[in-house]
Amino acid sequence: MLEEPMSYCPFCAYPDPNPYAILLHIEEKHAEGKSPFVADKEHPTGAEDEERQPFPCPIEGCGEPVALNEIEAHMELHGTDGDASDAEAVAVDSKGGPSNTPNLGKGLGALSKKSASASASGPSNGAPKQNAIKKLGRTELGRYHNEERMPERLVALLKKGNYRSSTGVIPVLQQLLEQNRSTEWAYLCAGTAQHIWKLEGEGSFCGYRNIQMLISCVLQLDPAAARLFGGRVPDIFALQDMIEDAWDRGVNAKGRIETGGIRGTRKFIGTPEAAAIFVNLGIRCDTQGFRNAKGEERRAAENRLYDAVERYFAEAPGVSSQAKVRTTQLPPLYFQHRGHSMTIVGIEKRTKGGRGLLVFDPTYSDPTGIRRYVGRKHTHSDPNKKLDIYRRGAHYLGRYREFEILSLK
Repeated sequence: MLEEPMSYCPFCAYPDPNPYAILLHIEEKHAEGKSPFVADKEHPTGAEDEERQPFPCPIEGCGEPVALNEIEAHMELHGTDGDASDAEAVAVDSKGGPSNTPNLGKGLGALSKKSASASASGPSNGAPKQNAIKKLGRTELGRYHNEERMPERLVALLKKGNYRSSTGVIPVLQQLLEQNRSTEWAYLCAGTAQHIWKLEGEGSFCGYRNIQMLISCVLQLDPAAARLFGGRVPDIFALQDMIEDAWDRGVNAKGRIETGGIRGTRKFIGTPEAAAIFVNLGIRCDTQGFRNAKGEERRAAENRLYDAVERYFAEAPGVSSQAKVRTTQLPPLYFQHRGHSMTIVGIEKRTKGGRGLLVFDPTYSDPTGIRRYVGRKHTHSDPNKKLDIYRRGAHYLGRYREFEILSLK
């Protein structure tokens, strides 16, 4: 009789072969605030409570950040992942890397099948032919792919609080990387980048939160671009208006047909919509897609992703290639894989092991053990452990075969 594969708690390594038992353990032992599985007088166990602190999916090889109320939809993705070996080869440039116009085709969750024609090329010539474009479904747009309007409760929540955020986290990460013995070298984006994360109870607006993180940095780095946003980070409804306006102007116009329109809904968005916003405002941006071609080794696309991110930071003006931690004044990168998006704030090379991304994930808030050191110098007892929540390396990315990034110029 074959043994069931063991799952482990990502916080304390508690083992159990049942991944759902791990979910229950996390809620009971590691929940931030009140858990829906622990009864209390103010909020009975059966009361509606849509959003709790997310945690990594316990399925071996995944690690996707998932809120408890979203676990059903997330588990469906485990059952719908296609075989990446069937994917067509992406176009490559003269250096052997992926071209700047991704054509990711099959199976990228919120991103799949969407055109990235809204990259730095600008508006398309003429309206798209509707009979040549199909509306996307649940796999690409999420469980609310047919939604016409989100619930009024959610509208009120999003209007009451734009987002939650931390500033000053990048300098803390710099200290941790400097002090961490297993870090060989690392690059970091501008220290002004904010970590923006979801409101409690909002659901899945990851794409919008990542766009907000890019804009938050632009506001500090480029006064001219800041004026285009009125000097403030737009809320989700304003971003939806910007996307729809870009479509009206012919920037990635097929997006409206593929989505059926996104204004006032919870439909997922991806790299094409992010690019449409910036292109429509005249802000130069570049998108790159990475996908395994037939016959390539399993991590080929992942390694090209690392190459592109490292090159982006290494080419920053004034960056020191001799320093252990190489800080830059560049904005972070929008990053998309199947079903989720994040913001890349750096890349790290470990002394024993390969490279990995450093990210701000909009489903996570910064731990208290990070926030308390904002604006302070400190010698950390275990810098390696504190960096883990920001790391996305081979263990996490290894199950995906397609990626996209967007960089601002």
